[in-house]
Amino acid sequence: MAQDLEKGTDICRKILPSIQPLSDELSNTPRGAIQQADDREKIIGLLANCWHDFEGADETSMKDLKLTRAEDLSWRPPVLSFTIERHGATVLGSTRAELYQWTVNLNLMTTSCARLGYRQLTPAAPRLDVKPIAARVCDAVQQGQASNCDLVGQGIVVWHGSDHVSIKHGALIPSDGYQQTISGRRRRFRNELTNMMKALGWELVSVGKFLKFRKI
Repeated sequence: MAQDLEKGTDICRKILPSIQPLSDELSNTPRGAIQQADDREKIIGLLANCWHDFEGADETSMKDLKLTRAEDLSWRPPVLSFTIERHGATVLGSTRAELYQWTVNLNLMTTSCARLGYRQLTPAAPRLDVKPIAARVCDAVQQGQASNCDLVGQGIVVWHGSDHVSIKHGALIPSDGYQQTISGRRRRFRNELTNMMKALGWELVSVGKFLKFRKI
């Protein structure tokens, strides 16, 4: 019978009517990688039709309509496995998609998934060299509050007397791109600027829309 796909340590459960067509198709499928496009398409379609009847199918907010992206389909009775790209992070600007491997146990009528890693979809943004940017700020600070340099004119370097100065770092590190990349760039810039300013006799006193420094 199709329910008895393969004897093993798993205890077979009576297959639901919605899952039976998939079970019947797989019972006639050779074990191993499913490479024929027509076979993959048919099996994925049958799986989508009964996806919601497998326990654990909604893990990671997985939906049957996303199964069309399934790759590396493999049948090793009683387990059907595949890899799928998840694009949630790309909505936030990421250049990478998460990769998950799913396993579907026909005997137990359960599914499970594990994260495999990432796939680079588009070239990653080049690493920003923050040292020259921090050096420009330090040059402006060294010129003093009487300076008419461009950073002062643009409101990026703002003086509060002779011993307090604020740096509008958001204007120096653009906000275009993946949020995690932007946060990383701004963190590296803050660390670099703090070290350079400390060497000039200034200390960081607060972090917000502006980085505020006080002369030691």
